[in-house]
Amino acid sequence: MWPRTIAILLFECAVSLAQVAARSPAKPSLSINNLCFVDELKYSTIESAISGCSGTGVVVIPPTYAGSDSPENHNGVPLWDFRHSVRPEGFTPVTDFGAKGDAASGADGTSEEGSTAFTVTSGSFRAGTDEGKTIVITGAGPDNASLATTITSVKSSNRVILATAAGFTATGLTYWYGTENTGAFQSAYNSMKPLFLPAGKFLMIGTVKGSTPLVLTGLGEQSTIIDDGTVFYIRGGGGNFFNNFRMQAATRLTPVAPNDFPTPYAGTPVALDRIGQGIGYQPDLDDVDVWSKVSKQQQSQQVGPGILAVSDATHIYRITGDLISILLYDVQFSEVALCDFRGGKNFVAGIALWHTPHNGRTNKQDTIHDNHVRYASYSGIAWAGSENVSILHNQTENNGESGLKNCSSRDETYNTQVQVIGNQTQHNHYDGLDLSEDYPHKDKQRASSIVSGNTSNFNDRTGTYTDGLGWTLTNNTFEGNGLSGMALDVSDSVISGNILENNNTLHERFSHQMLIGTSTASQNNIVERNRIMGPAAAGAAILCTARSTGNKFNDNAATGGAIFDFRAAPAESSGNSDSNGPYPDK
Repeated sequence: MWPRTIAILLFECAVSLAQVAARSPAKPSLSINNLCFVDELKYSTIESAISGCSGTGVVVIPPTYAGSDSPENHNGVPLWDFRHSVRPEGFTPVTDFGAKGDAASGADGTSEEGSTAFTVTSGSFRAGTDEGKTIVITGAGPDNASLATTITSVKSSNRVILATAAGFTATGLTYWYGTENTGAFQSAYNSMKPLFLPAGKFLMIGTVKGSTPLVLTGLGEQSTIIDDGTVFYIRGGGGNFFNNFRMQAATRLTPVAPNDFPTPYAGTPVALDRIGQGIGYQPDLDDVDVWSKVSKQQQSQQVGPGILAVSDATHIYRITGDLISILLYDVQFSEVALCDFRGGKNFVAGIALWHTPHNGRTNKQDTIHDNHVRYASYSGIAWAGSENVSILHNQTENNGESGLKNCSSRDETYNTQVQVIGNQTQHNHYDGLDLSEDYPHKDKQRASSIVSGNTSNFNDRTGTYTDGLGWTLTNNTFEGNGLSGMALDVSDSVISGNILENNNTLHERFSHQMLIGTSTASQNNIVERNRIMGPAAAGAAILCTARSTGNKFNDNAATGGAIFDFRAAPAESSGNSDSNGPYPDK
């Protein structure tokens, strides 16, 4: 009887297991090589992303997804929903690879030139623990620059010996010290696992590099990476995901007003403080009022952490911090959103979609939206070699060049079909919206782009400088800018429904509220329903240069003393009025 009973039991188990298997298909193995983002760029619904992953990848619902759909996932495709969770199941902490978030800082260090001893007033150095750790000391390097070295021994809680002697004698120095984590982060990245950045302050002085996807999410402000260079450089391996952590510089910048240059010591890491609030940006070559007074050492300094990706489907969300650069090169289906940071010094912007000349690629189907970028050395947000991208609902302010910049290219690859909508930009050193297809400015390249619902106020130069063909500039507000509210070298364009108030605050003789034909003939435009207010001393309400023919002006209104100055006869004119009364119809 025993053999028969065992056989019956085994048979019943086999039937039961077969039934379970039929009801519950085996889950596919997790692969970050196939990430399907519900970003409304490539996939607009969760269901379409599940279908696109084909049972071999991961569906990623980013924090920006506004849909409410929750379709059944019959195939058991792994799904990460970042609308509700900061750490979905299956993410591996970087600490499992040896990373340590143990960095500490202070602002009371003392160095002596030629000495390896470094002392602090209220230190917490620990013998047997801190030897071998990296330390970055602002002001202890040559000419008051930063010094990055290691701790060789701990003499007391207030005194350590460094591997490199100080190059400057100073007190009150800011410093960071902790485990150097570049190797651990590289190992974590090489594992090809989705990674979690736990609470902690992770010090790095190197760059994590590779050509496979990188997935990293953190706990917001609690998860901090400290570095003075590019932190992540990913080339290839589409499908990167960076989310919800802080990045900040190890070096502390000293704010210096423009009239206080040159600084006493050539290597001092400085921020150009134009507004007198104890904050600013690293000066760059466009700061012509101070650049000649900045030492070669200061000119070459680029302080602050960055993310650089030459990789399609790169998604970056909720990055906060200090002196940050986010640069994406020739990417498709990529998104940067919900970031809030002080920009750093690179060569173009705090956030940029950039283009490598003559490489045969461009930026396409990308979006940069709902970010807040301030104090970048150049522009807040910039794009070049871009087609069908959107720049939406961002805030940019106090940047060293422009708030938003449509950059011309060196290889005749231009920006087309760009949407710049609902952004706010103010107090930038150059233009609020630099929409240049060419430099020097022309009206030859077709932009076919829409700029609508933006505000561009109180910039040192123009509210917008725009050139090219086929622009739609509607319902924007330009107020209190130093030069023209709108400086336009455009043709075949629509300029409609804009509000211009009290621009040309510098009362520069060649600037006006709206200037059509700044550098070249601007022809065949429709200029209608614009509302303009400004004193006569700030120039014309609308000045149309003599070469700018074929333009139609309808239903525009100007008050406050400003009048129209149409030096080329309008092709059509009706319903216009300025501070002198109705303008003749034609």
